[in-house]
Amino acid sequence: MFILRLATEVNWDEEKECFESLSKECSMFYSIRKEYTLHDPPILLQLGQQHEKLGSDKSWKWTAEHVISKAYRTLLLPPKDFAENGTILQLANLPDLYKVFERC
Repeated sequence: MFILRLATEVNWDEEKECFESLSKECSMFYSIRKEYTLHDPPILLQLGQQHEKLGSDKSWKWTAEHVISKAYRTLLLPPKDFAENGTILQLANLPDLYKVFERC
């Protein structure tokens, strides 16, 4: 449905309208809507051997942190020129953070 709406609802001819309509369609696609969230009892989620019981208000936060973020870290393989031209920047790395906090 998302691809269909991109093809039919986005004005690809005018630059400003293109960005506005494209951002609107992307935000609608990635937004968390009430009809897709759980309202009843807590759900049981499994991550490897861990089981966590979460309320419906926290389940999307857990998913964003443990599923989506993990997928970005493990599956995102950008081209090497993204690092060279500044498209993707490394903000910090764990070994350097350890060195900083060891001094304290």
